[in-house]
Amino acid sequence: MVADGTATRFVVPIRSFATGFERLRPSISDSDRRSIARELARRVIAAAQSAGDVLVVSDSREVAEFAAGAGAEALAEPASGGLNAAASAGIAAAGKWAVIHADLPLVTARDLHEVVDILDGGVSLLAPTHDGGTSLIGSHRPIDFAYGPGSFRRHLARLPESKVLIRRAFLLDVDTADDVRRLLA
Repeated sequence: MVADGTATRFVVPIRSFATGFERLRPSISDSDRRSIARELARRVIAAAQSAGDVLVVSDSREVAEFAAGAGAEALAEPASGGLNAAASAGIAAAGKWAVIHADLPLVTARDLHEVVDILDGGVSLLAPTHDGGTSLIGSHRPIDFAYGPGSFRRHLARLPESKVLIRRAFLLDVDTADDVRRLLA
């Protein structure tokens, strides 16, 4: 919670546990991918709940039920627009918000309390992934999201006054078998 009594809304877009981690398909079984996706989402949601309100945006009934069971609010992902539309829907009507992805195995409550502290100071923030993506973006104002390969630079151009958080917790997202190897190392 923040000093003025309003919570930061953490938006966690999750497409589906069944189809998550597609790029891991050649090296990890479908049931293991589903288990990994659920566990990572559980960890990220729990860390975010310690620092603010959590809204999971998904087009999956399974994910919505999972979110409710974890004590998070769920919102149906817009029918079209993918991740950009999901993030936009999640931040609608939020004062302070942060979009964080559910594939961050090292994120902790402490990391997200730091995010809230930065947002409480009126500063927007961005956290890059090791491959140039965006693992977390937060602000007090809406933006046009620009997810996809290389999204960090596009987001930075849209929020040029942002503080950049370079932390191991945000750098390592799990997308590929190489990411799993990095995690295990």
